Amino acid sequence: MDVTATDFSATVTGFWQRPFAGDTLVESAHMKVVVNPDLTFERRVTFLARPGAPLQVTLTPAVADTLALDAMAALTEQALRARLADRGIVMHEPDLLFNFTQRGADAVRAEPVGAHVRRLTAADQEMFTAFEAANSAADLDVAWVSLTDWAVFGAVVDGELVCVSSAYPWGTGEVADIGILTSLPARGQGHGVAVVRAISAPIYRAGLEPQYRTQPGNEGSRRTALRAGLASFGIWETVTPEAS
Repeated sequence: MDVTATDFSATVTGFWQRPFAGDTLVESAHMKVVVNPDLTFERRVTFLARPGAPLQVTLTPAVADTLALDAMAALTEQALRARLADRGIVMHEPDLLFNFTQRGADAVRAEPVGAHVRRLTAADQEMFTAFEAANSAADLDVAWVSLTDWAVFGAVVDGELVCVSSAYPWGTGEVADIGILTSLPARGQGHGVAVVRAISAPIYRAGLEPQYRTQPGNEGSRRTALRAGLASFGIWETVTPEAS
């Protein structure tokens, strides 16, 4: 099913559009570049690509001055990226953004939690520690799940924690960013879908929007998002932390 911008809530759309409010520097059928003095240093260059819409780019005034884009007669995405690279500004690996549509949100709010899924607390520390030990450092680093996060849910099978999802308010606090990890032997059994949907309901009850991010190369995570009923919102890029 095709999803358009109007299928998402105003909260989701507003959260992602706010950084791209500013003075227009370059605008064409394919790309719009704005200058926003309110960007943080870490977000001094930010890209947002959405299906069927021009690429959105926002820059701090300092970056815009460095790039001298107003001197370029015609600006393409390739030329912009080349100019950034020439100035030593390296873009981080993109994030694929997934959110529930408004219809999807109604469904997840009303859905009962699966029998093997529950909220985790500090009392589950021993079980969570065993879960961490059963997973690789690389998987734990990518998933970024923590028992001390704002909300934590897990799938428990035969007394063993096989999947964990945790979330915390992110950015300006309108969305809650979701992390998820399923132990390798338990993958492909629907635990990730069940846990993501379970943690999303209390996120909505708290007045926030669930936000799911993953990387283009993580096909398993992308499938989990879609099977959980989330829809692709766009592709987000910002400056790599190592960039000068």
